Amino acid sequence: MLAHELRNPLAPIRNAVHIMQDPDVVPSTMIWARDVIGRQADHMARLIDDLLDVSRIVQGKVVVQPQRLQLATLVERAVEATAPGSRPWTRRSAWNCPRRSWSSMATWCGCRRCCPT
Repeated sequence: MLAHELRNPLAPIRNAVHIMQDPDVVPSTMIWARDVIGRQADHMARLIDDLLDVSRIVQGKVVVQPQRLQLATLVERAVEATAPGSRPWTRRSAWNCPRRSWSSMATWCGCRRCCPT
C-alpha cells in the first residue's frame, strides 16, 4: 500500500514530462505541465514528511502525548500549522468558538511541523 501511495503522484509527473518533450508544445500547455509537476512533487513531499514523522515516532525520537485541549486551541494550532504553506488567495477561514465550551482528546507530538508553539 505504501508503494502504491508513493507511485500515485509519479504517473501525472511522467505524463507532464512526456507532453513537455513535444517540440510543438504551446506555452499554455507547458505552464499546465509545469504546474502538474509542481503539485505532484508537493504531494510527494508531504507523503515523505509523514513517513519520516511515523519513523521518528516508531523509533522513539518523538514522544506522542495525548492530552485534553480546548477545541479553540486545536483550531488555532491547526490554522497556524497550515498557514506557512497556504496561499492567501486560496484559503479563507472564519470561526467563532467559545473558549470554554468544547474540549477534545488530541495527540500532540510536539514537533515543529505539526505542533507549532
